[in-house]
Amino acid sequence: MSFLAFGVMLLCILFETSEQFAYNLAGKMPKYRYSWIGLAVLLHIILLVFWFLALKLLPLSIAMPLLATTYVTVALGSRIFFKEEIDLRRWIGIISIVGGVILISVNAQ
Repeated sequence: MSFLAFGVMLLCILFETSEQFAYNLAGKMPKYRYSWIGLAVLLHIILLVFWFLALKLLPLSIAMPLLATTYVTVALGSRIFFKEEIDLRRWIGIISIVGGVILISVNAQ
């Protein structure tokens, strides 16, 4: 995987995670609901631009599993920013996703 493809995938993960946080805040802050939803939609549009670029640089069979790391970033970010608990089953899922991403990244070389 090239440095450019790696950077684009990181941006995809960042924007997807931020979008999910904005939707979460829209549910928690009714007074600012439409502002958070507007931000989430904007983040999604930006994500789509980077996603199209990622698909030009990587095969879908590699890019899609790498995007699955958003499950990890959302879970860990929710733990840090929203004080949500992560139970044993979710930790096992997070470890499984990270292991799968490592396997895909190694085979992509």
